[in-house]
Amino acid sequence: MYIWKFDSCVEDDQIAEYSRDESPDRFLFREGKRFDSDLGVPKFEFERSSAELSKLDSVPNTAMVPLVSSKFAIALRSNYPKFLGID
Repeated sequence: MYIWKFDSCVEDDQIAEYSRDESPDRFLFREGKRFDSDLGVPKFEFERSSAELSKLDSVPNTAMVPLVSSKFAIALRSNYPKFLGID
């Protein structure tokens, strides 16, 4: 089993705030399954600019779930399908 963690040295302005009032229950993401879009779209608030965020492969967040770039997601899917539960 692996646990997704972000570095404890991350500064507060680097951590995205999960908007619990406007988003699906964050624990749905921990199940590692796709969920119906009828539940809503997860929303995060960032203190960094889009340009800064676009350079990152992963963004730590208060939901404590992986928030990764599409480039990194493609690499994970290609190299670790069984780890991600993709057959």
